[in-house]
Amino acid sequence: MTARLAKEAADKAVARAASPDDDKRQEVVAAAVGLAQTTETLTVPAEPVLLADHSTPETVTSLMHSRAVGCP
Repeated sequence: MTARLAKEAADKAVARAASPDDDKRQEVVAAAVGLAQTTETLTVPAEPVLLADHSTPETVTSLMHSRAVGCP
């Protein structure tokens, strides 16, 4: 499931849970909360980088370090 699809599904579930005429409000609210929590846990990977064919080990290592999650 992509982050965009999960966000759209969560938004639709929230809108449905807000409707006053829904007989299954508790179930719909629970589904909306579950979808919202799922969207928060999804991570979007970094965009791939195309390297030139004259890359040195130092430049590749530096690039990998700069794109790593949690690195300053």
